Order: sequence, then C-alpha cells, then structure tokens
Amino acid sequence: NWEPRPPRKSVGAQLSWGVRFEDHEEIHVFLNKLCKEVSERMRRYGVRGRTLGFKLWRAIKGAPNNWRKGNVGHGVCDIINRSVTMEHFHDQPEPFAIQVM
Repeated sequence: NWEPRPPRKSVGAQLSWGVRFEDHEEIHVFLNKLCKEVSERMRRYGVRGRTLGFKLWRAIKGAPNNWRKGNVGHGVCDIINRSVTMEHFHDQPEPFAIQVM
C-alpha cells in the first residue's frame, strides 16, 4: 500500500560550502549550533534518534587555489564519514554534540 507521506526515518541538517574556521573554538560553536538545529527539527517532527551520522569535508592542505570553484566553493577535499549508535534515543542537542566533538 502506497503512503503519500511515510513516517520520517531520518532528520538532519547540512551546510556544504562557504564555511571556514580559524580555530577549534569556532568549530565547537558551529557544531553546537548544528546539533541544536537538528534537535529542534527532531522535536518538531516528534522523533528521537540514537544513530548519528556525520560527514566532514576537509580542504586538502596545500591544494592550489585554481582547483576551487569560485570564491567560496569547497575545492578539493577529503570527505570523512563517521557514524555512531548511542545506547539511548535522544532529541536533545547535548548528546549529539558530545559525539561529534
């Protein structure tokens, strides 16, 4: 039987270009905001989760600037994927932030 709006199986947030960090503090602030956004979306949809997927695009050190697409394009990157399954289901940002830090 076809469901026009099947139950949600995942909730996420993504930024794919134009994000640059100068130090670790900026990274922590950004990741905390991202975890908070995902948490708010989960509560809006009435879901909780325990499996967290994380994808990081890290610029390759020393890559020539002419490999980039425009001024804020990501250029050549290493793509790092990680996932973790937590013991309990969550919809708050703190458990997610602990896992991605």
